[in-house]
Amino acid sequence: MVIAIDPHKVHDYVLKSERALPKEQQTVFKLRCLTVSQRAEVDDNYTSLDGRLLTGTRQLTTLRLGLAGWENMLDEAGNKIPFNEKEAAASIAFLPHRVMGELVDAIFLLPGGMED
Repeated sequence: MVIAIDPHKVHDYVLKSERALPKEQQTVFKLRCLTVSQRAEVDDNYTSLDGRLLTGTRQLTTLRLGLAGWENMLDEAGNKIPFNEKEAAASIAFLPHRVMGELVDAIFLLPGGMED
């Protein structure tokens, strides 16, 4: 039996490196699975016309489409950084590269993700 995906359902995700921290110190990322057309957009942005793999573009596209928000994201001074839903790219700019990679992997592993 095929189980339909719900691209509007948001899944909470805590980074592996923060899971042992008290809940109030964890950053919670809000992730959603990609629709078929969004996965096609990711795939289309993965290779260039000359066949080169564009992994940075793939990461940014996946995050722009699959990152729905966050809770408890702090700057160096301890101030909360709000997630800008209307301009996700501006919010993604705050993410360290290692975090981006883990979030992309998590989006792909959601029900209906790339690994299905």
